[in-house]
Amino acid sequence: MRDLNDVPLISIPKKLHPRFYDNVYSICVEEGFRPTIAQKVTTFAEAMAMVADGVGFAFTHECYSHVKWQGVVIKNIEGQPLMIESALVFRKEIRSTVLPAIVAALQIKKKPASVLAFRRKAAG
Repeated sequence: MRDLNDVPLISIPKKLHPRFYDNVYSICVEEGFRPTIAQKVTTFAEAMAMVADGVGFAFTHECYSHVKWQGVVIKNIEGQPLMIESALVFRKEIRSTVLPAIVAALQIKKKPASVLAFRRKAAG
């Protein structure tokens, strides 16, 4: 990741998701660089379009790794993944027969993964 020192970061605004933002920044510093934020975006599509245009690089989640963007390379990050805390919200008095199965399925621990998106170098 130190190779990214001179490449600007495309990031979400801190006010949109403060823990994710702080986590990204902390991991960058741990890896030996302080990111320069080129642009703040609110969606994955915005970030990928800017990466494809050569504005900088972006962090994203594994679930987007199957999405193909022309000129964009998505690579897994080894080591500590970026994590977003999630929660299941439902009414206390709900009488669903499916809800206990959903809760049980969500409690299964899966090692989270994060990916890095950056512009593919032009051939030639």
